[in-house]
Amino acid sequence: MTKEPNSYITIQPNSHYHNAAYNAGLCKSNQYLVIDFYSWVNWYNNARERRNPVVPPPAFNGDTYEVALKVRNELNEQLTKEGK
Repeated sequence: MTKEPNSYITIQPNSHYHNAAYNAGLCKSNQYLVIDFYSWVNWYNNARERRNPVVPPPAFNGDTYEVALKVRNELNEQLTKEGK
């Protein structure tokens, strides 16, 4: 069985994950976050079933959307080169 490739996504302020990360002290209120998709999906699915699931830390916190997108693209490029 082959594992599907992972990827990184960008999360904007005031989204459900961002608010949970902010409440856990993992980011500032106005930062954009980059997190790997599998971690986000696992958190989301657990958040639907539990009241206070453990919030996975973001791979990157950025003060602007452009910076977060650049880092996301670089991380995804790195995954592509590694063949994951």
